[in-house]
Amino acid sequence: MPKVKTHFEQVPLDVVRTVIEEQIWREAKIEQEQRLREKMIAKKGVVVAKQSKAESDKSSQAEASKEVYETQQ
Repeated sequence: MPKVKTHFEQVPLDVVRTVIEEQIWREAKIEQEQRLREKMIAKKGVVVAKQSKAESDKSSQAEASKEVYETQQ
């Protein structure tokens, strides 16, 4: 059976470990930032929903006040 030859240089194990550790660290940081962004977006959505509800409540109150005023006249 012929011996398979590769054309790759051998890399020291310490270099491989360092590269892998850096990659794992970067991926963990990216995931953490994505979770933070998702939480911020969710909070903004809640705030926007509350603002919309408050605005609709104000308009409903204004309409109710107008109706009361018109019925009194």
